[in-house]
Amino acid sequence: MVQDRWCNVVVGDVIKLNNDDFVAADLLLLSSSEPHSLCYIETADLDGETNLKVRQALPDTAAHGDDIARLGQFNGLITCEPPNNKLNKYDGRMEWRSKTYSLDNDKILLRGCRLRNTRWCFGLVIFAGKDTKLMQNSGRAKLKRTHIDRLMNTLIIGIFFFLLAMCLFCTIGSGIWESMIGYNFQTYLPWEQFIGPRDQAPGATAIASLVFFSYIIVLNTVVPISLYVSVEAIRLVQSRWIHWDHAMYHERTDTPAKARTTKLNEELGQIQYIFSDKTGTLTQNIMTFDKCTINGKIYGILYDSQGNEREVTDSTPRVDLSANPYYEKKFDWHDRTLLDAIERGDEDAHLFFELLCICHTVMPEERDGELIYQAQSPDEGALVSAARNFGFVFKSRTPNTITSVIQGREVEYELLNILDFNNVRKRMSVIVRRDGQIRLYCKGADSVIEQRLLLVHGRWSYFRICKFLRYFFYKNFAFTLGHFWFAFFCGFSAQTLYDQYFISFYNLFYTSLPVLAMGVFDQDVSDKHSLRYPRLYVPGHTDSFFNKKIFAISLLKGIIHSLALFFIPYGAYYHSSNHNGQDIASVHVFGFTVATCLIVVVTLQCGLDTAYWTGVNHFVIWGSLVFFFALHFLIYANFFHYYEYVGTDRIAMGSAVYWFTVLLTSVVLLLPVAAYRFYKMDVNPTLTDIVRMKQRLIHSQSKSSDFTSRVRSSMGRSRASLRSGYAFSHQEGFGRLIKSGAMMRSKEPTAKEKKTPAPAKENRANSSEVAENDSNDVKLVKFVTKT
Repeated sequence: MVQDRWCNVVVGDVIKLNNDDFVAADLLLLSSSEPHSLCYIETADLDGETNLKVRQALPDTAAHGDDIARLGQFNGLITCEPPNNKLNKYDGRMEWRSKTYSLDNDKILLRGCRLRNTRWCFGLVIFAGKDTKLMQNSGRAKLKRTHIDRLMNTLIIGIFFFLLAMCLFCTIGSGIWESMIGYNFQTYLPWEQFIGPRDQAPGATAIASLVFFSYIIVLNTVVPISLYVSVEAIRLVQSRWIHWDHAMYHERTDTPAKARTTKLNEELGQIQYIFSDKTGTLTQNIMTFDKCTINGKIYGILYDSQGNEREVTDSTPRVDLSANPYYEKKFDWHDRTLLDAIERGDEDAHLFFELLCICHTVMPEERDGELIYQAQSPDEGALVSAARNFGFVFKSRTPNTITSVIQGREVEYELLNILDFNNVRKRMSVIVRRDGQIRLYCKGADSVIEQRLLLVHGRWSYFRICKFLRYFFYKNFAFTLGHFWFAFFCGFSAQTLYDQYFISFYNLFYTSLPVLAMGVFDQDVSDKHSLRYPRLYVPGHTDSFFNKKIFAISLLKGIIHSLALFFIPYGAYYHSSNHNGQDIASVHVFGFTVATCLIVVVTLQCGLDTAYWTGVNHFVIWGSLVFFFALHFLIYANFFHYYEYVGTDRIAMGSAVYWFTVLLTSVVLLLPVAAYRFYKMDVNPTLTDIVRMKQRLIHSQSKSSDFTSRVRSSMGRSRASLRSGYAFSHQEGFGRLIKSGAMMRSKEPTAKEKKTPAPAKENRANSSEVAENDSNDVKLVKFVTKT
C-alpha cells in the first residue's frame, strides 16, 4: 500500500477508499467493510442528488475483504464498453479463475462520488483521467443566449442587409442624377478634382461608387449598435431588482437572492412548465416536519383569538416533548393540539404515526448510546424522526421484523413484504402482521407545486425588454430614414438632413434615458396580480410581446413616422415667409424643424408606451425635451462663429410656422396611436388591461380601513387552507435489500429469538396473497402524508 496523487492513478491499480473519501477514478468495487460487501455513495457532484445510493461487490471478490496481499494478486480480465458519458449505464464482463462475471452499474463507483457510511472499500481502476465518465461529461462552457438574443441577432443581420439595399439604391440614384443633371451643371457643382476630366458615364460611375460608402456612413444609425449596450445595462439593473427583492430574502441566514448571470432574466418570464420533485435544489435537502393533515384536520398551524393564522417565529413557544426519552432536542413543533390528540388516544392520529414509524426503508444504528437513522432520502428521515418525537419510535429491523416503541411499549411487527417506491406507483407500501391481523400501510407523493415569486421578475424582465426593443427599433428608423427621404432632394449627394451635433447626440443624450428608464422601471401589473393570474405568463410562452411580426410592425411604424416627420415640415416651409415677407426656408431651418418634431414625437411616444410612471420616468422624459432645447440654444449661440448653424434656432423659433409644424406633426402622429389604444382597451381588452383596471380599483378602495381588515382576514384563511407537498427521491429504494437481509449487520440472537422458532415459509404472505385475501382479519390502512 502506497499513498499517491490522483494524477498517478492508472488503469489496473487497486485503491483503497475510507469513509467520506472522494472516488479518484471509475472503479469496480471489489470488497467493503459492510455486510455482503455493500457500500453507500453520494453522487451530488454527478447528478445533484444527496440521497445515498447502494453498490455491491461480487461475492467472489468480496471474499478478499481487506487482505492486501490477496487484493494485490488480483488478475481478472475485464472487457467493457469504451469511455462514454452515460452515468447510469455500464456494460462489461470480467473473466477470472475460469469464470465469467457480468458487470453493471451496481458494481461501479464513478469518479466524483463520495463514500458514505462505509468504513472502507477496495476498487479496481477501470477508467482513469479523461476516460472517466465525469470527465467525459465535462466540456467547454456554452455561451448562454436567450431566445430574444437569438432573435435580435437575426434581426440585426436583416437590418444590415436593409442598409446595404438603401445604400445601393442611393448609389444608383446618384449615378443617374450625375449623368443626366450633374454633368451639365459642373460650372455650379464641379466634380471633385481627383475624378478629373472624364466622359459622362465613367465620371458619374466613379462619383456613385464613392457615394455608396458615404451613405453607409450617413445611414449607419439604422443598425442599432448601441442596442446591445443598452440591453445589457437594463439586464444588469433587472438583476439588481432580484437581489433587492425582500420577498426573496432569507432573513434567518441573511441571504438575499442572487442572479449569477444577466443573460437569462427575461427567460424566467417565458417558462411554460416547471418540473420539480420538491427536493434537492429547492429545499437544499433540508426536510422538517412542518404540518400534517389527519382525517381532514390540519395540525401545525397556529391561530390568534380572531381565527387568523399566526406566524411562527423564533419566539413562539415550542411544545414540550421531553416526556419521551427518545425525543430530539432539535425537533421544533408549536401546535399543542396534535400532542393532545395522541395523548387522549385518537385512533386516526395513532394510525398516522404508526404508518410513519414502519412504512419506510430507514436503517437504525446506535452510536454512543444514541439512536441514529440512516435514511435514503431526507424526506424519509424527516418523517421517521417526526414519528419518533411524538412517541412512535422506530427501533430496529431484521429481514422479517420491525421493532418499534409506541408510547413507551415495545411492539414487534412481522414484515411480510415491502412494495418499493418507483416512478410509476409514486408511493411505497409495507405489508405487516400484528396481533393476527395483516395490514397494508401506504404513503404516497403529492405532485403539486406553487408559483414561485422569482417568475414575477422574469415576466417583468421579458415585458420590459420586449417593450424596449420595439421602441428602440422604431425610434432608430424614424431618425435614420429622414436622410433617405432627403436624398431625393439633394441629388443623392449623401448630404445630411440634420446637423452633426444632433446626429451624435440623438442616441447618446436625447433619446437614451427615457427608453432606459422604461426598460428598468416599467411594469404592467403588480407582483401580487402576476402571481394571482397565471395566464398573464402566456404571452411569454408564445413570444407575443416581441417576434418577427412585431418587429415588422415597429419597422413599418418607424417608416411611416419618418415620412410624416419629413414631409409635413417640407410642406409647411415650401412657400413660408416671416412677418416681414422674407423667405425663412433653408436647409438648416428645415433640418432643425424636422429634428425638433422627431425629438418631441419619439419622446412623447415613449411616454405613451410607459405603463408604470415613477419620478425617474417623469424626470428623464420631460428632462430630455428641456435638454434638447437648452443644448441647441447653446450650440447655435453666437460664440460658435465658425459653425454654419449659428442662429438657426432663433430664426426657426421666431416664426409661427415652426411651432405650428411641431404641434401639427405631433398631433398627426400621436393622436391615432392614443385613439387606437383606447378603442382596443374599451372594445377588446386583453387580460392585462382587465387586471390593470382591477388593480386601480383595489388601490382606490384600499384607503378604507374596513376593506383592509377584510383583506387581511381572507388572506389568513386562504393561507390556512394551503397544502404543502411531500415527495420521495425518484429512484427505487432499499426494500429488496432489506428483505434479502443483505443490509443487516450480523449479531448474536437474543434469548427471546432463541426460544421463538422462525415462522414457517408457508405462513408468510406475499403481496399477491394479501391482495387476494378476502378474510375479515385483513385491515388496509392508507395515508397520503404531507410535510
